[in-house]
Amino acid sequence: MIQPAARGPGARDLLMTLVAGGAAFAERFVERMRVEIPTYANLPADALVPTTLAALTVVFDTIRDGRDFDAADLAALAEHGEVRGRQGVSLDEVFAGWHLASRMLLDDLIAIGRKDGVSDGVLLDLSHDLLRIADTAMLASARGHHVAEFEIARVQQNHRADLVRGILFGTSSPASIRMQMEGYGLAYDRDYHAFRSRPTEAVDLRDLERALDLTPIHGRPRGLAALVDGDLVGFVDHAPPTDLPVPVGLGPAVRPDRLESSFRLATRAMTTAIAFGSKGTHDLPGLGLLPAVVADIEIGAEMVARYLAPLGAGDAVDALLGTVEVYLATDMRVDRTAEQLHLHPNTVRYRITRFERLTETSLRDARSILEVWWALQYRKVLER
Repeated sequence: MIQPAARGPGARDLLMTLVAGGAAFAERFVERMRVEIPTYANLPADALVPTTLAALTVVFDTIRDGRDFDAADLAALAEHGEVRGRQGVSLDEVFAGWHLASRMLLDDLIAIGRKDGVSDGVLLDLSHDLLRIADTAMLASARGHHVAEFEIARVQQNHRADLVRGILFGTSSPASIRMQMEGYGLAYDRDYHAFRSRPTEAVDLRDLERALDLTPIHGRPRGLAALVDGDLVGFVDHAPPTDLPVPVGLGPAVRPDRLESSFRLATRAMTTAIAFGSKGTHDLPGLGLLPAVVADIEIGAEMVARYLAPLGAGDAVDALLGTVEVYLATDMRVDRTAEQLHLHPNTVRYRITRFERLTETSLRDARSILEVWWALQYRKVLER
């Protein structure tokens, strides 16, 4: 807090002279700022002078009254930082502006003080107070700037989400898609994969974005992503890595105006991967019939009722079905099934025969093989 009376002879007159020149100082300061700080140079002076004068007036009033900033002062300074943020001025440049203002105020203070014969000790004390006040004002402006940054980021995020939704859900026209994609630096005449993934507690949204390799190359974006209904969805110009720590559904590469169909397939792929507890990147062809198992629950229920329900439940049934599943997965090779399950081949033969007898089916019949496989896969879906 500046208390002129306690600073010795000439301190009050010096400060009053400094405060009286506030309006002229603001104009002079804006001129210097537009020369030395790039973003300010791109803003018209009439967009800078009023807000600059308002912020400096708060500082000058504090100096004149010999007091600290009150809540209203801090709010006004925060508003100044918020305005600068909306004008596109970075926080570093806001800080640079306050540092420049501090230097200019100190220069004026020393020049006026020496002209009026104010002692060096008084000038030093007043300089320290001015710097402290400027630092407090700068921090208050920074808080306001952070508010503006958050609001701008939220608007940009909403705009990006609207664009991604419009493309993937087919609600935007090709002309609109082209215009908005080009606004993001994305080429319209390229093929893109639609994708859908689901963040988890272990893999949050930022981790997932990094894993999907959405980082621009040489300043050129590789795609766009947004959070929709809890899932990270979007499109990329490359196939993401296959060993991702969460299930990711990937659609075929198509032009932007056809991404709706690609996204529909990506959604089915992700839904299937989740249903079977599979991680990594999956496309529909690579999943075979599993998407049909997940989608057609009526058939799955019928297959379970036909082939699995008659067996009952319990550890013995689980062992029996586990053997049948491995048997089908190993091309119905008894030796390979036995090796994989660490069983004697006769034990495998016994279990297969028992399953066929209890279900009144033959695992040498192609239709029965498919239906039993379907029942076993649907059972996994039900268990999850």
